[in-house]
Amino acid sequence: MSNKTNKINSLNKLFLILILLSSFFAGYLNTSMPVFFFALIIICIYFFQIKFTIGQILIINVFVIYLIILLINSTSITSTLSNLKWFYGILPFLIIFKIKDVKLYLFYCLSSHKLFLSFLLIITFETILVNLFLTPELVYGLVYKSSTIEIGPFDYNRPLGGGGNSSVTSAIIVAWYYGFQKENIKYKASIFLFYSTSIILCMSGTGFILYFVGLILNNLDKLRKNFRFNFLTLVSALLIFLLFFYLFSNQLNQKLSIDYYKIVLKDKLSLMNNDGTSNETNLMNYNFGHTVSSDVPLNGDDFGWLNLFYAQGILGFIIFFLIIFVFSNGSTKNYLSAMILLLGAFHYAAIFVAAGQILLSKFIMNDK
Repeated sequence: MSNKTNKINSLNKLFLILILLSSFFAGYLNTSMPVFFFALIIICIYFFQIKFTIGQILIINVFVIYLIILLINSTSITSTLSNLKWFYGILPFLIIFKIKDVKLYLFYCLSSHKLFLSFLLIITFETILVNLFLTPELVYGLVYKSSTIEIGPFDYNRPLGGGGNSSVTSAIIVAWYYGFQKENIKYKASIFLFYSTSIILCMSGTGFILYFVGLILNNLDKLRKNFRFNFLTLVSALLIFLLFFYLFSNQLNQKLSIDYYKIVLKDKLSLMNNDGTSNETNLMNYNFGHTVSSDVPLNGDDFGWLNLFYAQGILGFIIFFLIIFVFSNGSTKNYLSAMILLLGAFHYAAIFVAAGQILLSKFIMNDK
């Protein structure tokens, strides 16, 4: 570890480690709330070291006003706060990345392949556990019923992973893979195979799509810059593609079925049409979202962007992207990883869980 990352004392470093563990392994530890508590502690400790731009100060004030209006008009403050944590939980992480020493330490951890490989290794163990030794219901409870799929004549129990959902976990894996520094790693091909295997184990349609989007765009970028491909990586990708194509063409798995993607697309379009034509929609709901009139949280639906618009309204939708814009430093170093997370939000949105929020904060605030 570099001397720059050693400027943080042991106690503060412990809080940062807890932030990483309680976010990337929240699916196992059920720590989606404690991670924000740890983040707020870091903000309080380093508060006077944080320097905001004028744009960041303005958008934070706009968000506070928006928050106050929601709480005043809400029929359930608890559900409203739950929605705000879900959709705007990225804000505390963006703020702690404004702290120079904290940013250096978190960047060091997230840019290392060791934490990433640990994340994948636990998924492998989890897959073995729920398919060979324990019943999924015993490990996950009734929530697991929808995650058991058929592959030919066999039932396969998908691991939920650190994201608590196979699709979310897959999006995190793909974005993270393209976000850590691979240039100086000896076993890049082996890591790529381990990464690819983990995507297969998750068996998520979203994961497969993001995997190939990342693969294509990354290699096109390499070709544009260097006019060459990594031969071993290309061969590995080809073998994995042939496996996917075989499953897809034979429709042995519902997640690799053409009919599956047709149904999903039809459902998404139907949701969009129904939301736009609902008789319950009024000016308050349109501007501030249905969170003001709902007694239950409106987060966790399987269409992230529509969920954001429905729950938080057009103003909340705009505020979310303004927050991302004003905190971004304009770096294109991790544009592919950021794009993966944004695309993944068309299904279960990884950018609305703590791990995805930390990764997106890193990607948009990386050094140029």
